[in-house]
Amino acid sequence: MSIFASIAFAVPLMLDVAHAQLASPLSTPSSDAVTPGEIVFADLVTTDVERAATFYNAVFAWELRRTDDAGYIELVHSGELIGAIAAFEADVEPGSARWLPSVSVIDVDATASSVVAMGGTIIEPPAEFPDRGRFAVVSDTEGAVLMLLRSSSGDPPRSPGGFGWAELWSSNVAKAVQFYESVFGYRALRSANADAPPTVVLTTGGSARATIVSSPGDNVDPNWVPYVEVDDAQRTLEEIRRHGGAVLATSDDVDDDVGSFAAIIADPTGGVFAIQVREANP
Repeated sequence: MSIFASIAFAVPLMLDVAHAQLASPLSTPSSDAVTPGEIVFADLVTTDVERAATFYNAVFAWELRRTDDAGYIELVHSGELIGAIAAFEADVEPGSARWLPSVSVIDVDATASSVVAMGGTIIEPPAEFPDRGRFAVVSDTEGAVLMLLRSSSGDPPRSPGGFGWAELWSSNVAKAVQFYESVFGYRALRSANADAPPTVVLTTGGSARATIVSSPGDNVDPNWVPYVEVDDAQRTLEEIRRHGGAVLATSDDVDDDVGSFAAIIADPTGGVFAIQVREANP
């Protein structure tokens, strides 16, 4: 559940992303597992790859795996590949970092066609990502950007200490729900608490995959925000500040029942993400 209805933080629009020439398989060993609608990976696109990599390595102890010389670094947690950091293809202002979640789909091409049919945009058309699978980069009707991915090595399970969740900040929750239900086959479950900000949980196969909430301010562009699960929130916040990150808000700042401590963070290059302590996945 979101705690950040009181935040106003401007997030820049997404630009074209740089793709590595070499990428590791998503799952090792490979499998036939497919979990449609699950957030299975996340890319940080930034103007300063090395600075971002140093931050995430220091704060979360994620292993940094360099697969080429073009500014692409994979993030590994407990031996599992969970994300990557890449440079923008075009010149953009410093601070224009953006996390880009990858959503598992059965058919990338068919899903991309559905995105267009529902009013979204194809930013990068379907193509093969060597050793990773088939992908496309798209945006929804409000401009929130995400990647469609059919992993050639199967979908990995959620990794405690990795990205356990993702949340869409939307300026029109009802319209966003219609889009994501139609394109991805999500079933939307609405929060029953009338006193809390409206929250929609997106589910597939009876499991929760992500949430949609109202944007925390008029100057916040619709975008996806990944969540990192942590064991010790206060220690993590101390490490975030010590290594140049900023704590934008915490669940202690607002009157909202989120069930556990959470915080919205900006890394030193401007990439916005969240941390949350959870006893179990939502």
